[in-house]
Amino acid sequence: MHRTQWNDRICGVLLAGCVANIVAFGAHGLALGGSVWNGKRERGKFFVGDHGRFTEVTERQWQRLWRHELSLFATVPLGIFAGFLLQRSEKICRQRSTAIRSEAAT
Repeated sequence: MHRTQWNDRICGVLLAGCVANIVAFGAHGLALGGSVWNGKRERGKFFVGDHGRFTEVTERQWQRLWRHELSLFATVPLGIFAGFLLQRSEKICRQRSTAIRSEAAT
């Protein structure tokens, strides 16, 4: 398999993983009623927040959602980078195929 094909596959997997993580985060936050980023901890209680409304959750749920939110800081930049590389690879392939066709025509 050619190197660019491996790069495209790896980038595709990274991009799909990023999208899956974002969707899972949205579903997780929706199921709990908000996000830790907008939430708070008060007197040993844990709350997730959404537009100024707070929902009490267990410490375990709060910790899981907090870790999930942190994971977005790693996966989103990786997904953006992978998408950029895929777009660049596609552009290079189009340029090469155009050059090959023009050489064949002459």
